[in-house]
Amino acid sequence: MNYDKSENSHLIPLELSEELKKEEIITRFEKDTRTNSLILSLNHKYKKKNFIFSIPTKRIDWAAIIDKIAKSLRAFGMSPEHMWMIEDVMHENYEIIIKIEDTSDQQNPGDGRQKKACYVRKYTANGSLPLHESVVFTDSGQSAFVYLDCNAKLGIATQIERPDKILYPADNIDSQNPRPYIFASPKELQMYIELAKRETFDSLYQQVKLELQKYVNIDEHYLVVIAADIIFSYFQDKFSTVHYDVFVGDNGSGKNSALLAIRRLGYRVFYILSASAANYFTFYADIEECQGTIAEDEVGDLDRDVQKQKILKSGYTSGGTVPKIDFVNGKRSQVPYHVYGMKWIAMEELPDSRKTRGIFDRSFIFKFIVGHVDHNIKDIIRYAGEPRFKPLNDTLIHTHKLLFAFRLIHHSDVVPDIQINLENRNAELTKPLLRLFLSRNNAPIAVDEIRLALSKFIAEKNELKSNSIESKMYQAIINLIKEDPISKIEYEFTNEQIWEEFKHVLNGIDIYKESVYSTDLGKVTHKQITGLYKSKFKAEPYQTSGNDSRRGLRFRKEVLERIGMQYTSEDEIKISMKMKNLLIQNLKKTNLRQMRQMRHFLRVPTLFLLNMKTIFDPNNYRILVAR
Repeated sequence: MNYDKSENSHLIPLELSEELKKEEIITRFEKDTRTNSLILSLNHKYKKKNFIFSIPTKRIDWAAIIDKIAKSLRAFGMSPEHMWMIEDVMHENYEIIIKIEDTSDQQNPGDGRQKKACYVRKYTANGSLPLHESVVFTDSGQSAFVYLDCNAKLGIATQIERPDKILYPADNIDSQNPRPYIFASPKELQMYIELAKRETFDSLYQQVKLELQKYVNIDEHYLVVIAADIIFSYFQDKFSTVHYDVFVGDNGSGKNSALLAIRRLGYRVFYILSASAANYFTFYADIEECQGTIAEDEVGDLDRDVQKQKILKSGYTSGGTVPKIDFVNGKRSQVPYHVYGMKWIAMEELPDSRKTRGIFDRSFIFKFIVGHVDHNIKDIIRYAGEPRFKPLNDTLIHTHKLLFAFRLIHHSDVVPDIQINLENRNAELTKPLLRLFLSRNNAPIAVDEIRLALSKFIAEKNELKSNSIESKMYQAIINLIKEDPISKIEYEFTNEQIWEEFKHVLNGIDIYKESVYSTDLGKVTHKQITGLYKSKFKAEPYQTSGNDSRRGLRFRKEVLERIGMQYTSEDEIKISMKMKNLLIQNLKKTNLRQMRQMRHFLRVPTLFLLNMKTIFDPNNYRILVAR
């Protein structure tokens, strides 16, 4: 069917999941925009049944729509598995089904074209405009964009006009999720800007950490990273990668309290339970990435949710998008939805690591256990007039506003690059956070605590990596190489040699002739590891000739050395950067008190810094920060 033809322009086909396509039970699943209804046609497995479901145009209740369709399919006799697959497709095509269109498009008197009205929480026009943030002023009830101009003066705009659209602030006085930034008046916002000018990354870090300690009881390095991540969330759009924080624990362990504290302090935190992929797409939208951050509680079945896995795998890198088919101006169009940004997710237990490895490789795992806390944050959020709780709630609100003002002031700051002793994925997960806190040279305490806390997480990840199937495979080949005293560029081993050594390293239990079982990895087959050696170790198959013909794999020494770097990375993070980045701007104009702070950061005597004023050579000297 050609959907571009005018006679079919009212029909919008819904994109089916790969899982549903394999079942081959649907011949047609479309939205009819003329009647605002869904058309679902089934194949012979379900007697070629046709369904037409009307979608209300007013007072849309998505849960009621899903429930209505589910009841019809259940009454017809559809299996629960197929019903769930259809529900998933509906969630993925949420915006197409409800087809929310803004009728307030405005006429452009210049060329007669209509401009679409869009709503955003923050906008920079890909860095060509000052940061515009959506806020609400209660004195006028007005929603507006606020920004700092080139002279650092507060500016206010009610809309941002672009060539093809007009942007309006997404927040209003009734907004609940994410919580809007509400100020009594522009005067109050200006007051917070003046307060934020006195803050440093160190002082804000200590304030956020103190707030968290009131409501969560967790290990020190957990506390440090969560506090740092809350501040980092306000600057996530300045970096190319983020890491995710995964909270794991039983009911009552405190992970929900941690998410609620993050919601009250973090940058535009969208707090949601058991989110679908459609929830993520709708929140992030397609205009500009980093419209906020996500805190998801009660995450379940992540190992079976393919769409959410795609989001999480793509969303840790700036520019990460997930394309969806939408209907634009009467034609099918591929729309890239932004998914990049900080995400905190909580679950009772980790899912199957073999299916979600790509996600947890991008995450730090926080294991929560029950502990005593000074206050239940749920009591503070809704304190019901209790006078003891009001100051605690006021402090949360104050810190939230202060962090927002700090973002406005420093969003355009240059963040110098640094060098650390980690590479690849470990560097991507840790370096942005360290760069941010080092950027203004005013957070010596925070930097050292964050460095050591991140080091513990990296050590834990390295330990997990050492227990992976690839690590066992690598160790088996290294063991075989050690038995060959001759140094070579390539190594050849028969399939029997490789399998026997792998079983020895795995220390598993033989199941069949070519299968072995281990507690950590489950069932592993000879065919499986041969395939992994070919795909991940770039091993090439070979076969000997003659009567005693044998098959095996050929490994290149250079490839093995590069793979080995993954399993020999250091646990403790060390930071280095050119002295030029730190001292040229600060050293020659520092006073004694500032030098003492720098001494703590650099781990060198103050006298050394005084002498460096005259002997400093910025082109050759490097700093090493390490205990």
